[in-house]
Amino acid sequence: MRALLLSFLSALSLLCASAARAEDPVPEAYSRAIAEAVAEYETGNFSEARVLFEEAHGIYANARTLRGLGITAIELRMYVEAEASLRASLESTIRPLSTEQRAEVERLIARARRNIATVKLTLTPADAELQIGEARVSLTESGELLLNPGDYLLVASAPGHAPQKHVLHAVGGQTRNILVSLERDGGPTLSASKAAPATYASDSSRASDSSYATFIWIAAGASVALATTGVVLHALALGRAEEVERACPVEPERRCSAERVEQLIDASGVETLNTFTVVSFIASGAVLVTGGVLFALDMQEDERAVALHVSPLGASLQGSF
Repeated sequence: MRALLLSFLSALSLLCASAARAEDPVPEAYSRAIAEAVAEYETGNFSEARVLFEEAHGIYANARTLRGLGITAIELRMYVEAEASLRASLESTIRPLSTEQRAEVERLIARARRNIATVKLTLTPADAELQIGEARVSLTESGELLLNPGDYLLVASAPGHAPQKHVLHAVGGQTRNILVSLERDGGPTLSASKAAPATYASDSSRASDSSYATFIWIAAGASVALATTGVVLHALALGRAEEVERACPVEPERRCSAERVEQLIDASGVETLNTFTVVSFIASGAVLVTGGVLFALDMQEDERAVALHVSPLGASLQGSF
């Protein structure tokens, strides 16, 4: 019996030793960076956690560090980066993910994809370079530009052609088709067709990102112009009224007849000026109200777009690295 127990313990020892050898040894600096990254994540310091995961990935790149980079990118709303890291974690064969972790990563990829804006670009010339801010950007194999939600200034350029700029309002889950044609004679054209929803796009999309904004600015300018006109007309009316008062003083011995007063008022155009003053102020108020309504509609559009970005977390850092 004792010999049998010793044999069992010996076999168990060999099994544990084999399992230990199957797991690649990791540098101490890697383990320390991972521990600090997990601690920062658990306290909600996602930017700090991402920096530490990047440090660990630089020391020992593997599927677990890629998963950590993807999860922190989700929390920071860096959905494009999150999808890339998470897909890479599924493909990595170094410290591969467990079955449970792979299922979690698949869910996170779907969540990231729902919040990515897609811009389908048709470039002329086809080798035109694209830049956002100081960084050059490239398209996917299908000619798409993937963006996190937000506003961007896209600059297209090519040797011998005039550069072209376009402001992009990227909304998660929506797709836009944009034609960029660079001209040699300095007459660039850039047109955006109506958004064509992708297979994962939301049911509602805006035909033009700047339509409301344009009308709001027009309404604001028109309201100010009409109000200014009203003020000027009112000032002119007051000036004309003073002229009538000087022509017909209030003193009894110098007072004009009622007929004379009416003649002076008609000749001065005071009533006409007052009428146009009232009309100008009413029109200014009406245009201002219209601008307010357009602004409210624009805010509702933005709220619906932002609503696409919110989803339950469902992400954790449980499991070994």
